[in-house]
Amino acid sequence: MKEFPWLRVDGVDVTTTDFVRALKRTGQWDRILQEVVNDRFVREEASRRGIQVSDDELQKLSDTVRRQLDLHDATATHAWLKSRHLSVEDWEEALEQDLLSRRLVFAIYGENIVETRFAETIDRYSRVCLSRLCCDDEGRIDEIAEQIRRGEAAFSSLARRYSSDERTQELGGQMGWVLLSDLPAQLRSAIDGSSGKGELVGPLNTSEGWVLLRVEGVHAATLEEWIREEILADLLAEWVLQEGTNRPTELLV
Repeated sequence: MKEFPWLRVDGVDVTTTDFVRALKRTGQWDRILQEVVNDRFVREEASRRGIQVSDDELQKLSDTVRRQLDLHDATATHAWLKSRHLSVEDWEEALEQDLLSRRLVFAIYGENIVETRFAETIDRYSRVCLSRLCCDDEGRIDEIAEQIRRGEAAFSSLARRYSSDERTQELGGQMGWVLLSDLPAQLRSAIDGSSGKGELVGPLNTSEGWVLLRVEGVHAATLEEWIREEILADLLAEWVLQEGTNRPTELLV
């Protein structure tokens, strides 16, 4: 590896090798290396497919990002770049890389891929507010469910008294808001279609014993911008991973 001095400390040059060693020692090497590989794959494939970014498109994205960062004039922008040791060329290259990556994802998977993937993975972003009561005795939990349905006792008081779930017992069974994707398939299926207005679900025979759920709230996900960005990043990562099996990468340092 060709040595290149990056800075000088007490008259001694810090070289490329020193930087590489530091990245490896701090556990950042694999992440940085993967980003370099990602960028190379994207640019090569974009070039092969004739995907380009115009100056107007680059300027439009630059203006958008600057507004998001509250960089409202050239002075603020240059100060921000300097604080991160970036040149204007570095800034423009990063923006171009972002645009190329987006266009490549759509070229590979189709224009509607984000909406399709969102529909397939909506549980990953939707949330429910739950309370639960666990019991090892089927007869006891059936009685508890009937008491609640008849309005003879509150779910919370019975959970405090009878639930075997130590994590939620003192809270009256409250689990709070949880992602649907974090719930076992059996529970997701059981609460599917709930309105979140206090429906009682169960008792259900689960691996943790008998479970009674109360659905306190439902937040069905919509395709917000941050979700769109996450899906695009996931799709690009999937493509890069697949490309990596077809394009041998040789580590030289």
